[in-house]
Amino acid sequence: MGWVFLIGIVGVVIFYFLKDRNKMLETTVDNEGGMRQKYRDLIGWLTDDPNAKVTKVTRDHVEVTNKMPTTTTTFFITENFDGVDIEWNAQLGAMGNHKQNWKFPKGTSEENMVIKIGTDLQSYEQKMYG
Repeated sequence: MGWVFLIGIVGVVIFYFLKDRNKMLETTVDNEGGMRQKYRDLIGWLTDDPNAKVTKVTRDHVEVTNKMPTTTTTFFITENFDGVDIEWNAQLGAMGNHKQNWKFPKGTSEENMVIKIGTDLQSYEQKMYG
């Protein structure tokens, strides 16, 4: 009997979490035209290279991948309750696998995101190559 009660409580918590998440996505993403529209400038910067393509778009997520003959770089843009998370994963052949993450609070301009990501990746590259 205790298990049924516990499962019921977990079910209620999950229901309210999903309900809150849906409302958050409606107000922060859907009302702005979706992820592609909301992060248009950031996605434009990430796809500036001719090999970079938007490879996946969902209601709360955009994936941008740049494939070269021996390397693959992927950016994941994910909307969350308090802002946006951006993850960079790079498979750089002989240089190995690399990863960076950024959390930007709500209200951060795309321009500031681009500057921060660009600066951090430039610093990371300098550390890699010495």
